[in-house]
Amino acid sequence: MSSVSHGTSLGRFESELVQPITSNSFRGRWTVDTATQRRTALVHEKLSAYFHRVANEPTVGLYHVQQHIRRSVPKCVEMKKDLSKKSQRLEEVTYDAELSLQALHSLTHLETFQRIDA
Repeated sequence: MSSVSHGTSLGRFESELVQPITSNSFRGRWTVDTATQRRTALVHEKLSAYFHRVANEPTVGLYHVQQHIRRSVPKCVEMKKDLSKKSQRLEEVTYDAELSLQALHSLTHLETFQRIDA
């Protein structure tokens, strides 16, 4: 067994004794030292967590968009209904005001009002 140092930091595995990978030709299996097994397990754990996060990231984002829509759309629909009612009422009032203005203009053309001395 020998201590391996390749010039890079391997963290907590740097000072461990490393046994090389060997092949057992009788069974066709590979044997790996404990440090390599730990590193492999750590890499596997990190990659698994990374892929899990990447795979679920869009799903989580779309979930939040869906929740936002469920909260916002009913409020927007109510505002639109309210705006439509107010717009219709405004049109009615505008129409009434225009009719009143026309009536006033027609009164100024009557002879009865023209004979009144000011």
